[in-house]
Amino acid sequence: MHRKTGFTLMEMLIVVIIAAAVVVMSVPSYKKARDRVRFDEAKGLLIDLGMAVQSLQSDLAMGGKEYPASQTTLTPSMQNGTTNSDDSVVELASRADGQTLLGYALFEREYLPKIQFSGSTYKGYTFYICPASGGSGVCASYNGIRCVVAMQDTSANENYRWGRYLEDTSIIRGE
Repeated sequence: MHRKTGFTLMEMLIVVIIAAAVVVMSVPSYKKARDRVRFDEAKGLLIDLGMAVQSLQSDLAMGGKEYPASQTTLTPSMQNGTTNSDDSVVELASRADGQTLLGYALFEREYLPKIQFSGSTYKGYTFYICPASGGSGVCASYNGIRCVVAMQDTSANENYRWGRYLEDTSIIRGE
């Protein structure tokens, strides 16, 4: 009796179908894991930004000033701008262009280190400094706790759409 070695076409087809099924089932898990890593990296900046804004707000509160007056988008130009002044942050807030100058002061006065933006986003998220008096939308309060800063995904991410840093330093994630 002659014995054949090798695989039959049917055996090869079954192996290919099983391999394809494994790939199809693993792609969503990979995408979710990748999105989670991107969110966690952006969350690090959210925490740094939240602490920096709270520190700046604390300095301003001593002079009876607030920052920001309205929702402000964190942009690369903020870290490249300059106040051209040795004035205190309270004195900067008193100027006509005080809100813009305080955005520059976040970086210039080293409340916050430089950020590696990609265009106007960081890791695909846009960051907002929420109004000191309370905000709405992505800057809305959560269970009565004011949102200090927020981030919102600019991609079609289905898992991690936004995050908020609240006044009590907790982080809320939105899907």
